[in-house]
Amino acid sequence: HAVGDELPNRLHNKLHNKLHNKLHNKLRSINDDHSHNYYICCRTVSWSLYYFRQ
Repeated sequence: HAVGDELPNRLHNKLHNKLHNKLHNKLRSINDDHSHNYYICCRTVSWSLYYFRQ
């Protein structure tokens, strides 16, 4: 990919992680395995979609 793509990707990753951490904290406060598994699943799917779009 072009060098110019680096910045948007890094920015996207930062935002992505921030959102996921917020979600994860919310789910962790519920403190049950189902929520944790849902988070892992959600994260995996969203990353897959993100890379698939590249």
